[in-house]
Amino acid sequence: MSVLTAKVAGVKRVIACAPPFNGQPNVAIVAAMAMAGADEIYCFGGVQAVGAMALGTETIAPVDMIVGPGNAFVAEAKRQLFGRVGIDLFAGPTETLVIADEKGCDPELAAADLLGQAEHGYNSPAVLLTNSEQFAQETIKEIERQLTILPTAEVAGKAWQITVK
Repeated sequence: MSVLTAKVAGVKRVIACAPPFNGQPNVAIVAAMAMAGADEIYCFGGVQAVGAMALGTETIAPVDMIVGPGNAFVAEAKRQLFGRVGIDLFAGPTETLVIADEKGCDPELAAADLLGQAEHGYNSPAVLLTNSEQFAQETIKEIERQLTILPTAEVAGKAWQITVK
């Protein structure tokens, strides 16, 4: 998410980390990081990635700043490392609001955007704001469908249930 921004800002060395998917690097994510200009790409995420970047390892030189999203554990790791390295912000639970209607958005895409943020934690509300009851109903149906196939459905589903109550 932040590779291109860092490159445009003139950062000399940009490393990017993303967790594996089904035990393998996610090809689409690796391609996006490479296309954005990452100098180093690693297939791990979470607290492990934050620690490796901040403290360094035998094969990874430490960085000056850590930016990007993460769950509550990543936020806490960044908080604890603040001062040793720069961080972008102290993030709390993700809150997302999608404003859309049937003319400018597909219910499948709206559902994917909402669930893509809801998967960050059970306390990450995802809200759809629309002036179309039909679009709202189609999006809700699509969310329920995606929750049957989404690998992160357990967490995203809890966040969604909290949102709709």
